[in-house]
Amino acid sequence: MVSKRLVAGATALAIATWGTIVAGSLAMSQAGATEYPVWDQVAQCESGGNWSINTGNGYYGGVQFSLSTWAAFGGREYAYYPHHASKEQQIAIARRTLAVQGPGAWPTCSVKAGLTKENGGADRDAQPEGDGGSTPAPAPSDELTVNGDLDRPTIIAMQKWVGTTPDGIWGPATTRALQAKVGASVTGYRDRQTTVRVQTVVGATPDGVWGPKTTSALQRFLLDGAGGSEPAPAPAPAPEPAPEPAPSGGLEVNGILDRATTIAMQKWVGTTPDGIWGPATTRALQAKVGVSVDGVRGPETNRGVQRTVGATADGIWGPATTRALQTYLNNLG
Repeated sequence: MVSKRLVAGATALAIATWGTIVAGSLAMSQAGATEYPVWDQVAQCESGGNWSINTGNGYYGGVQFSLSTWAAFGGREYAYYPHHASKEQQIAIARRTLAVQGPGAWPTCSVKAGLTKENGGADRDAQPEGDGGSTPAPAPSDELTVNGDLDRPTIIAMQKWVGTTPDGIWGPATTRALQAKVGASVTGYRDRQTTVRVQTVVGATPDGVWGPKTTSALQRFLLDGAGGSEPAPAPAPAPEPAPEPAPSGGLEVNGILDRATTIAMQKWVGTTPDGIWGPATTRALQAKVGVSVDGVRGPETNRGVQRTVGATADGIWGPATTRALQTYLNNLG
């Protein structure tokens, strides 16, 4: 009887031991498959878990890298744009970023996901998981295609169309050139008005939301010839009166808030005439027309300007207001 108990005990021990080994092996396998699962939670918060996303907001991929952060932490060794890299490559760059900037690099989603340096695998020299992860992705083609992706070829083609440096980087200078091209207020910020004007020009639904449909329409527009080496004039958003001839040495009354108009206005309001409309220019303009001085150009400011220059005081700054301003500035001599 003793012998049978010993055998039974030994058998039970062997089964338990084997079960532990199998369970441990499975756990190790699962851990290896997703070594830092917290990044899936961060990505779910940042991008809905889409590691290939590009909405045109200046942030790319699963954890929404800016191009500057992506480049600073070595992302260009994998792909020019974050969303063109694999998930593993994006996580590697995220771990490098985490090591230097901490969870605050994702101020909202790090809190929601519970990201820490420990569970995120913070490492300045992090490499992609898997044997194929370190292989650089093929460089994106420079050929413009209709894919709804605001990629480098699209930006370069657009920059050629609007007449600015075709470097493939969309910054304030590109936005100002685009705004001047489509007849939007030249602020250097891509706002709803700018988006609506672009959508009208390229034949997209003018809803003020820039997404893949707007980008696809822009790409088709550029491929149809607007994006050639010589910028083509954009079709007017709506029929507008012909520009009035400018007095000798004055502004062209064309309804476009261009650099010349901005400089003339800056001289009128008494601020630095650099042709860049920023908060300082807005504050000087607000003081000039007698409205609240807060540096933000809203309906109150627009109405103050419209009353001063003789335009309809509806609080909406469009080509008609700009033409009235240009005429007013020309009449000042």
